[in-house]
Amino acid sequence: MGFSRSSSSSKSCRRRLAQEPTETSRAVLALRHSVAGVGLGGTAINYTIVDQQERFLIDNLSEHPALSRQGPDVCLGQIAEGLQVAVERAGVLLAEVVAVGLMRPSD
Repeated sequence: MGFSRSSSSSKSCRRRLAQEPTETSRAVLALRHSVAGVGLGGTAINYTIVDQQERFLIDNLSEHPALSRQGPDVCLGQIAEGLQVAVERAGVLLAEVVAVGLMRPSD
């Protein structure tokens, strides 16, 4: 059984798309999109946040303890916790971070 689209449902979809934006869609469009850089080291995790104009939003770096010797679960928790600290320092929301680049020590 194939999929077919009726012309009435297609018209209805176009009408919905042409309507006034909802409060949620306006809020999403108002977000400032940022990118986080995360440098995972043996003893510390360094963060920086860059905005759409490629400006660094944190002076120097935001550093957070790595606790890498305590295992991957603890270390992943530290990465997430440090990212939250970094976005707060940068003055952006975590929801505004659209990509994260992770650098790890070479093997």
